[in-house]
Amino acid sequence: MDALLIIGGLVLVLAGLVWLVMRAFATSLLWGWGSLIPPITLFYIMRHWARARSAVALVGLGVIPLVVGMTLLASKDAERLAAIIRLDWLRPEVQAPAELAIELGGELNGQPFRPQQGELIDGVLVLREGLDFFALRELSIRLPQPIDGPVRVDVLPQDSGDLPEVELSWLLPEQDLPEARRLSRG
Repeated sequence: MDALLIIGGLVLVLAGLVWLVMRAFATSLLWGWGSLIPPITLFYIMRHWARARSAVALVGLGVIPLVVGMTLLASKDAERLAAIIRLDWLRPEVQAPAELAIELGGELNGQPFRPQQGELIDGVLVLREGLDFFALRELSIRLPQPIDGPVRVDVLPQDSGDLPEVELSWLLPEQDLPEARRLSRG
């Protein structure tokens, strides 16, 4: 209910402002362009009150449900109202990296490898350990064909043909950039 009052009030206020600008353009081109600047809009309202009165009344009618809706929202959820007024809804949400729902473990370059992130995008499976820009250890598998269901990769050293390409990278403590190795056969 409060959201409908707020939205309805905003629609009435915007409709009144558009109507006011249209009335200003009907008065003269200079008043029309000038009414797009808020201080000049006030001068137009004072100078041409007879013409602007109905549009100002519509803006006033829009302010009433807007204030009532915001009051209702403040009584229910003050933090939500504060977030709306701060325009938090315009900022994109920061998504925390997804943790894997399965326990994977192994060894990479003599160090234990426990991936914290995993993603499958366009046939490339990436398992990462570490949340920095360069992962501590990373395993990328480029699959030869697109996958629709669950992913299962079994490659033995004697296998040949269309095999997935595996890329390993790791970052040692004394290095700024990670080392990488690419494996193209089993």
